[in-house]
Amino acid sequence: MASRWEKFQIREARKIVEFALSMDNDPTASLHHVWAGLDALQQGNVRLAMQYAQQVGPHELVGWYPTAYSILVAGCELWPDERTDPVGRRSAIANFTTQRLAPDAFKTDRLTHWFIARIRASLARAHGARFIAVTGWLQALYLRWF
Repeated sequence: MASRWEKFQIREARKIVEFALSMDNDPTASLHHVWAGLDALQQGNVRLAMQYAQQVGPHELVGWYPTAYSILVAGCELWPDERTDPVGRRSAIANFTTQRLAPDAFKTDRLTHWFIARIRASLARAHGARFIAVTGWLQALYLRWF
């Protein structure tokens, strides 16, 4: 499944995640919830992303997954709601970067950059920052195709 994401075979990866989440007593369920949460968040579905994030056992995560989980949680926390301060919008989005969210081992990882760019674009759109949203989508497209 991870190789599908790393090759940006998104449809296939989603099918695998959906199938994995339908299995009972799966010891890798937390990993699948991280993937599903990141996918939901980059699509702008923060409620679903939060549901997946709440089902993750952070102590079960190793390798890249703690980084992915921190991206998921940070994105959910930055999602705008009725209490969001309009002045803090750009600051919140500006802080959603690979340099701030990823440890050194993953700062150059293409998939990490892609998820952050997509989630930053969704955050920007939700905050009404259209220019940042467009630049985030363009960055994600570049990461996926070049």
